[in-house]
Amino acid sequence: MMGYFSAKVFASPKKHMSEKKKKVLIVGAGVAGLSCASMLSAQGVDVTILEAKQDIGGRILSHPDPQTPFDMGASWVHGIHQNPVGDILKKEGARLTPTYFDDRIVYDSQGKVITLDPSPLFYTYIEKLKRTESSDLSIQDALSRFIIQHKLSKDQADSLAHRLRVDFETEYGTDLSSLSVFQYDEDKGFSGGDFWVQPSYRILIDTLAKDLKIIPNSPVARIEQGLNYTRVITQDNNIYESDVVVVTASLGVLKSNKIIFSPELSLEKKSAIQKLGMGNLHKSFFIFDQLFWDNHTAINQTFSPLWAELINVSSLYERPVLLALHAGHQAEVVQAMSDSEKAQSLYAVLKKIYPKASAPLHVVSSNWQNDPFTHGSYSYVPVGESYQLHQTLGQPEGRIFFAGEHTNPHYPATVHGAYLSGRRAAQEILREPPFMQGALKS
Repeated sequence: MMGYFSAKVFASPKKHMSEKKKKVLIVGAGVAGLSCASMLSAQGVDVTILEAKQDIGGRILSHPDPQTPFDMGASWVHGIHQNPVGDILKKEGARLTPTYFDDRIVYDSQGKVITLDPSPLFYTYIEKLKRTESSDLSIQDALSRFIIQHKLSKDQADSLAHRLRVDFETEYGTDLSSLSVFQYDEDKGFSGGDFWVQPSYRILIDTLAKDLKIIPNSPVARIEQGLNYTRVITQDNNIYESDVVVVTASLGVLKSNKIIFSPELSLEKKSAIQKLGMGNLHKSFFIFDQLFWDNHTAINQTFSPLWAELINVSSLYERPVLLALHAGHQAEVVQAMSDSEKAQSLYAVLKKIYPKASAPLHVVSSNWQNDPFTHGSYSYVPVGESYQLHQTLGQPEGRIFFAGEHTNPHYPATVHGAYLSGRRAAQEILREPPFMQGALKS
């Protein structure tokens, strides 16, 4: 992991907007905050980023393993064609390796391979529901209806439920019972497949942060705005004034009300914060002494929901490593386990599939839900709500602008969504006539 950033690193502006540079404070040095800052700085704006943690990157975090920098947050570029994040990573020399999630094998409790996959029929079914139903329902409710209407056997129902947990819960970071049938697939995406980033997603952070002024260990407690100024007060009572503020704190932090706004945010904004869901995707890397599993990308089993999906990342790390993904309730269960309990629990499952299985030597896990500066992994649209919530969260309120994956109605819950939201906020600021004309307080 590369070094930390001090408060004394200043950008070298390429252009001057007016005789006196305008000042912008950005709350959060994740992808959204950094992309916003880099764009504004390039236009001659005086930008300062206040970061709550010692290190930067937000939900891009590399575990400092002596042999392998495990990415505990973002790991993949989702869609490589015309994806600005992928373009940056390629330019900076990152290795992008395709991941074929459809290359999967599924086992039952007897260690036998399951070939039945009723999920294509179910996807057709929920698309029909989206056209014919007058009120929204959850993916879980749709599954229950489908099982009854199509008279699935227990094995068929278990196989379908397993596939949906893999497809939906780890995609959105929450349970099937929380996901909207109407909204589950309404976001956009770049084409070209999913690509694993090596040696670490940290390359993106260090590239975006170059020459920016970043003040670490500065969690924000209060944001005030007046007629011609904004003021940010940190938890340790440092005060910063600027022309405008860009808030890139996670949806989880906004939900926690740790940041006080004066005057208060609009009722519409507060309602959107309350209604939009904050998911929880938990990652656990298991390191073994030897390979004993199949040469498939995804290794699944239907008899233990706790370890429904394992991603084989051994070829990526050139060592025996399995990645387990958990979401929603299952994530909470795994988070409560010690590393040794996780290892023992997974080992008990692996033994049913692979007689020569060995216990994991080491476990490295994320913990985003319990991180006080994230409170989860990324946003999702709950039952009965719509993507309009993302749009509402991205709307400026006076001199306060907003960015982050949760403010992007087209690409939420992604790194590129966060990146593009930061650039959108920068463009909104640069388009403001008073700002461009030098009428704001300097």
